[in-house]
This record gives sequence, structure tokens and C-alpha cells, in this order.
Amino acid sequence: MGEKELMTFMHAGINELVPTRGEPSVLREFKVFERNLREELSEWRKAQKSGGEYRLPPALRAFVSEGNPLEIEKKLLHARWKFLEEKESEHYFDLEFLVIYFLKLQLLERMFTFDKEKGTQMFDSVCEVKYG
Repeated sequence: MGEKELMTFMHAGINELVPTRGEPSVLREFKVFERNLREELSEWRKAQKSGGEYRLPPALRAFVSEGNPLEIEKKLLHARWKFLEEKESEHYFDLEFLVIYFLKLQLLERMFTFDKEKGTQMFDSVCEVKYG
């Protein structure tokens, strides 16, 4: 792997949303997918807050329609994983395969950092400050 490819690989992140010139197509596609996902959820949440109505695409509606915030986040992580798995089938052991693998590792890391007890404490402390 050359220096350019290594730098591309090292800067592939699940929170990077802006495609850049020269990066692998699978990374650009993931960034577009992630940005669109976040924009749809943002618009839906704004509508929910203001009492308005926003129609999510049917696939997304299924993810946010039931469950607590942790369950919804897990469903969304699963959707991201599935997107990457579909892209993975097109590659063998090349740079794009490694980028997909790295993104999937980041999704797993995020999944396993969830701690229900800490989350509940944080939620309670925020609600106490805001509404207490």
C-alpha cells in the first residue's frame, strides 16, 4: 500500500460526510449514504419537534417507528452495516475492501460503546437540569 492509499484509509471515518477528490468510490458512496440518512432524520426530528409532518422514506420509517433511542440507534447502525455489506460483495482484497472493513470496525466499536446504565444516568442528569 502506497502512502496515498494509506492516508485515504486512515482518514476513512463513519463521521466523515464530505466526499473528497481521489478517494475510493465506495468511500464516497458511504459518505453520500450517511449524509442523506442524517439529513432525512434531521428533517423528521425538526418536524416532530414543531408538530409538523415529514414523511420519511419507508425504509427509514421502519427504523424509527418503534423502540427506545438505543434500539433505534442499533437499527440505524445495522442499516449502515447492510449498506457496506452490499458494497463488499463487489470487492476482494483491494483498497476499497479494506476501507469497507475499517468502516465496519468503526460501526462495531460504536455499537459496543453503548452502556445502558451510563446512558440512563446521562439522560436523567440532562432532564434534571433542563426540567428540574
